[in-house]
Amino acid sequence: MRALITGVLGFAGRHLARHLNEKGDEVFGLDLALQEEPCLEEIPARVFSCDITERSAVSEVIKQVRPEAIYHLAAVSSPPEARARPLVAWRVNFCGTINLYEAVRKSDLAPRILFIGSAAEYGLQLEGKPLTENSRLLPQGPYAQSKAAADLASLAYFNAYGLEIIRLRPFNHTGPGQSAKFVASDFARAIALAEADLGPKVVKVGSLAAKRDFLDVRDVVRAYYLAFEHGKAGEVYNIASGCAYSIREILDVLLGMSRVSLEVEVEEERLRPGEEAVLQGSAEKFAGLTNWRPQIPFDATLKDLLDWWRERINS
Repeated sequence: MRALITGVLGFAGRHLARHLNEKGDEVFGLDLALQEEPCLEEIPARVFSCDITERSAVSEVIKQVRPEAIYHLAAVSSPPEARARPLVAWRVNFCGTINLYEAVRKSDLAPRILFIGSAAEYGLQLEGKPLTENSRLLPQGPYAQSKAAADLASLAYFNAYGLEIIRLRPFNHTGPGQSAKFVASDFARAIALAEADLGPKVVKVGSLAAKRDFLDVRDVVRAYYLAFEHGKAGEVYNIASGCAYSIREILDVLLGMSRVSLEVEVEEERLRPGEEAVLQGSAEKFAGLTNWRPQIPFDATLKDLLDWWRERINS
């Protein structure tokens, strides 16, 4: 199958490209960061340099690739980055999604499309129980709001134009290859730098009380593939572990793996309102459809993440 991944050079995009390649798909990708990317040989895909906010450029890629499957991952995925550059976040996350759907709608193709939303669409709710697909959306901030808008647009394009769009709301995921913009990877990088005597023996943190549902990225891309194979167009599915870990727990596990002693230092600028809330999901609907369950223990995920940073820093 000819599969196109938008945002293929991102964290999940790379893992997904490898997974689809292993499944025998012919993998294509589009990404804005192509010119800055030094390691294309690591990605089993033909990658097009394309700004998803440019409708004509997206249409041209669709014409050239003629995909049977589209995995739409391209996004400004860091909430702090989206908060600092809200216009960019809305252009990429919302307008970029519309550009993709318009390119497909105006073509002679009928690919299945997997839209990757975000658990952030639910907001930080205090229900005290795992969130389901029927939980109300209370997105907070430009990242969550732009993803929620794109999610609703995906449903609209299914209803109005018959585009075969399946929507997912994955919860937090981490693992080898993740940017240090994200908390677990930031901690792992600080530890690896300290071990190599290339950084201070300090881990800087924000709130450690926040609890989030974490998954391994390799389990997540496996879920993406299963959603494409078995998901029903027009439906939405959570991808979640059902287990919430506090940021303190993540830090403690990583510090327990460190080869040197480190101190923990709270930085005021890393603190954000509402972080003490719990964001935990239920993937029962998706599991009932596909039998998917997370397979990689979270401690193993964190070890692989730390080892990835060690290798990267020492190479």
